[in-house]
Amino acid sequence: MEASLELGAKRVEVIGDSNLVVVQARGDWKVKKDMLKLYHTVLEALIRQFDFVSFTHTPRVSNRFADALATLAYMVEISLVFTMLPLMIEQKVKPACKCTFTKEGEDDGKPWYEDMRKFLEEGKYPSKATSKDKMAL
Repeated sequence: MEASLELGAKRVEVIGDSNLVVVQARGDWKVKKDMLKLYHTVLEALIRQFDFVSFTHTPRVSNRFADALATLAYMVEISLVFTMLPLMIEQKVKPACKCTFTKEGEDDGKPWYEDMRKFLEEGKYPSKATSKDKMAL
């Protein structure tokens, strides 16, 4: 939604495959978990900046792309001789909607969608973009 605002959108339709998130975003249900309340507060502030916002639930089976990713993840077989490196999971002090980190882990002060915005505006990939990054954009 931040990217839509920055691009000048006034009307937005948000489609999600989590019915709980959609009904909470619409205000039909309260957000009960404390760790999600800040995200909802940020969402409410963003909504007020648009002329119109709608939230629509699309079941996962109707969302072919998300369903395909979930199916692929389920189908991947990992060999018993494969060694999985442990994941480092850190809890940040501020919520992700406020975090803007570089690959080196430092806050660069830019919104998380900055590379996508620049690509849409200028048609140029970020200077350090890999072929995988370019496909994602």
